[in-house]
Amino acid sequence: MPLPDPVERPLLRVSEAIDLLGVIGRSAFYESLKHDEKLANCAVHVGRRTFLSTARLREWVGLDTHTNGASDGANGDGISAHDELAPRRE
Repeated sequence: MPLPDPVERPLLRVSEAIDLLGVIGRSAFYESLKHDEKLANCAVHVGRRTFLSTARLREWVGLDTHTNGASDGANGDGISAHDELAPRRE
């Protein structure tokens, strides 16, 4: 399932983002939020809850471009941020 349109769903719960991206588990994702600056920029904290900005998450995985310039979705070495996360184990 693709990431939703940011106009229709401006924020996603972390669990929704993990399911939509089909990547690592919940604990590892929260660790990535702490250590990956680009992913951390997607986080919106409301009280003790953490949500992810759909627009910024789409930029992070390389689906959309930044409003102030083009984004190739890469971190400088040709690997997109999405590729750096290991697939979730079933």
